[in-house]
Amino acid sequence: MTYELFCMLTQLFSEIYELKFDEIAADLRPHFLNLKLARRYAANFSSKITQIRHHHAHLLLVILENDLDAKREYSGFYFDGTRYGADGSVQGGEILKARGKECERIYKFDEILLIGGEASVKNIRQIAYAAILKYGLEREAEAFLAKFEPAKLKNLKILWSKRINCVQTSSLGRIFDAFAAVILGLDIVSYEGEAGMSLEALYDANLNVCYEFEIKRDKICFKNAFERVLRDDAKTAATGFIKGLVKLVADVACAQDRDVLLAGGVFQNKALLENVILTLKQKSKKYYINKNFSANDSSIAIGQIAFALM
Repeated sequence: MTYELFCMLTQLFSEIYELKFDEIAADLRPHFLNLKLARRYAANFSSKITQIRHHHAHLLLVILENDLDAKREYSGFYFDGTRYGADGSVQGGEILKARGKECERIYKFDEILLIGGEASVKNIRQIAYAAILKYGLEREAEAFLAKFEPAKLKNLKILWSKRINCVQTSSLGRIFDAFAAVILGLDIVSYEGEAGMSLEALYDANLNVCYEFEIKRDKICFKNAFERVLRDDAKTAATGFIKGLVKLVADVACAQDRDVLLAGGVFQNKALLENVILTLKQKSKKYYINKNFSANDSSIAIGQIAFALM
């Protein structure tokens, strides 16, 4: 419905104002509807299509909103759902170095396999199982795995081991899902961000717990944190997970001599964002966030336009 309305309005404005599109900005993701529309219009008007990496557009939106100098170099923390990168990988949990039209990844979260492809985005118990298999935690996860039917576990493990219908992702949104599946006993979610909101509701600032996220070369490993979540109670686990992410952001940000950009839908998590801001302030580290526009994808077109106009 939204796509049809957008197509209708674009056509209406084109006819009324006799618009011709010389250049069309679109996402890099091959299945996004805006790319489908861009190709259609490009064929009609012989337009140039400029495709922008999802995370880069998010960072450029923060730069634009805060009236920052795009020629300067920034440390960009892009935490989101499943998004496509320039190399075809599915991203969503990256720490980047950004300047103008250049964007270089410094760290990314350790990848996990989405068993069943993007269909597993709602079947978050499968994402948790993929994390368990990745880190060899089946013995530690016995209580959690007892909730699965044995036949289903066997089939999922075959798919995982043979990489059949599996997509690899570094998305922090999907890691939130994996943790929520264990902490809350959730099997499925009905919308993007539901798991994160549920964990946010359990967050307790008074608990002295902080899970460890270990950086190994260019990967942010969450094995230690996931092992803890398999044995801690729900409130402790949710709090330790969020506080661990806060510490990770602060530690990496303060190790870099650059101002910080916080972007992507995961930063709509109030507990995460407020504590990151508080910690960065305490450490006298300059940071910038979305001010007037949403951190999720509803505003990403503005960042895409900013890229195309550079």
